[in-house]
Amino acid sequence: MNKLAPYLVLLAISLGLAYFADQKKEVQSSEKKKWWQAEPQTIEEVLYRMEKKEFKAKRRGERFWVDVREEVEKEAPPSEEGPKEGEQEGKSEEALEAKKAPEKLTEVNETGFIVNEAFFKFLDTFNPLEAVRVIGKIEGDDLSPYGLSSKDQSTLLEITVKGGKKKSFLVGEKSYGSRNIYLYDSEEKTVLLVAGGRLEEFSKADRTMIERKLLKLAKEDITKLQLAIDEKTDTWVQDKKRVHGGESYFWREENATKENTSYSLWVNKIKKIQAIRFADETERSELDQAAELFSVNFIASGNESEKIIFKKIVKDPSDENDRPQYFALSDYLGEYVLVSSNRVEALGKELPGLMQPKKD
Repeated sequence: MNKLAPYLVLLAISLGLAYFADQKKEVQSSEKKKWWQAEPQTIEEVLYRMEKKEFKAKRRGERFWVDVREEVEKEAPPSEEGPKEGEQEGKSEEALEAKKAPEKLTEVNETGFIVNEAFFKFLDTFNPLEAVRVIGKIEGDDLSPYGLSSKDQSTLLEITVKGGKKKSFLVGEKSYGSRNIYLYDSEEKTVLLVAGGRLEEFSKADRTMIERKLLKLAKEDITKLQLAIDEKTDTWVQDKKRVHGGESYFWREENATKENTSYSLWVNKIKKIQAIRFADETERSELDQAAELFSVNFIASGNESEKIIFKKIVKDPSDENDRPQYFALSDYLGEYVLVSSNRVEALGKELPGLMQPKKD
């Protein structure tokens, strides 16, 4: 029996650890509880505030604009003043090393953008918000078991609906062994377990939810485009032909019937231009005063149209090495966006050679 004792102890420990691990696993239920509901069309504002970063989405008609505010730590520039005479006397090595360490400064970066379809999928999370499990009411302030440090320091998710009514949640960590996350309903003082996925996406909205396309019109709806550069104008027509039992679109001169492959290549390149980021307030002010480089006006059946204007600015005109930045202003976005300088510069240089001279 004495020989078996160590093995029995190990067996008991193993069983205990297995039981503890099993208790931590997420219990899945086929029945979810409808907790709260807001239809996407009724949502006016969404605030997502983390420790050093904040997203605030505000409705603009059928779309949303997101303001981003982020605190970033940077090293302070070194002091030009040397140590004063006798300053180092009587100081320990640790104190002197600490003084040498670069000082940290906190800067606040503010940007913004228009959302894409991923944001509206995020809004669907609340139509309705379903709880995988209702943990229960929490009367005190200790939310640490659910990945919430404290009520005033946790990630805040606040939804404002029409009429100004707000609904606030604190976002916690994922539950053990699943993608579900803890959510604290501030009004009901209740901890829920909800499906993660889309709910977590808003924490990286400036990477995944920014609208990058400049044109909304579908290819098959476009009939022609009008081009303008250096006081020259031209009109190209989109047509279609049958290819291998299907249809293929191409571009041609307004008064021609055959495809101009150079036109088709140029248009395909311009349609692939995407927004890198939205211009800040200073850039918008400069761009309003900047001259137009060239413009492309896409016209659809029924005379619906979307125009894209390209401009450039130079941050420091006195610096010969400071390359210009290229921006686009499209009817679809209604805001200046930074675009690929190399691509737009090349397309602008190529365009005059493609445009047909006007006959008197």
